[in-house]
Amino acid sequence: MFHCNDCHVTNYVHYYKDKVFIDYHDFLTEQLHNSTRIVFIGLNKSVIKHDLFKINYDNSVLGLIDPDQLDNFYPYAKNELDVTSLTDLNPDCIFIVDDKIGNVEFEIKLRYIDAKINQPNIIHALPDSMRPLIYFLRYADSLNNVHLSKIICLIISSYMRLEYKVLSQISPDEYSTTRRIIKKIIPKSARIRLLHVMRAFLGMNVVRSTK
Repeated sequence: MFHCNDCHVTNYVHYYKDKVFIDYHDFLTEQLHNSTRIVFIGLNKSVIKHDLFKINYDNSVLGLIDPDQLDNFYPYAKNELDVTSLTDLNPDCIFIVDDKIGNVEFEIKLRYIDAKINQPNIIHALPDSMRPLIYFLRYADSLNNVHLSKIICLIISSYMRLEYKVLSQISPDEYSTTRRIIKKIIPKSARIRLLHVMRAFLGMNVVRSTK
């Protein structure tokens, strides 16, 4: 659901029915259906509220985690869990539905590297083609040196946090380097759809600007 700033009419959209996302929706559905201990990264409950993936939430979803504070765990339904740490929750699937800075998956990887345990399956609400930083993630995954992988994740995540903090204080409307990369890589028509998808997930008003 989103609100048009021009006509102030509430509109409803199932973004995974867009041709760009149909195949990816099927992929996400399969991944979620094959999981029994799912943790959602993001406090926006649109995915759960609208049941986009037809999964058994009561038996499969452990809860939601604040993407800005990965230790802030909110159990789903009547789950009573003694642990709140992401790694201690022992999920078999982590579904990132809210990633406003773009560094959440890097932070998750760092948690598992520090805990010295294998990370579970991590999936993202957006397809890889709309996530330029995915190339850094895949490169870090391809390395056999865990220390080098950690350094890469630390550098990228720290840079994204710093950029977000600086730009939010100096010029909130200024485009980040990441958004400039997206603009160069993704065609305008796809950027428009991406804008609607991201704002729908974050519960923000959709605007026409796609600078």
